Amino acid sequence: MKFRAAPLVHRAVYEGIVVGMQQAKAAGEGVTAEQVIEITAAAVMTRLQDILIFDQEEENLLTLQRIAEDIAAKPPAQPAQ
Repeated sequence: MKFRAAPLVHRAVYEGIVVGMQQAKAAGEGVTAEQVIEITAAAVMTRLQDILIFDQEEENLLTLQRIAEDIAAKPPAQPAQ
């Protein structure tokens, strides 16, 4: 992951914490602090995995674009005579 993804990572952690806390609150009164941490950590990890998948897909698209540009830059092959 490149530096450009840092704002996305911060956003994912924030959203994961918010979602995790909402899920823990919805679970009710009997939830322990350890369970809140586990729920929140799972939500953060889910958000981070989404970013990693997005970043990998973007990197794959850039690689395909570079390959296409390389092919376009090569002169056409001469037919065999």
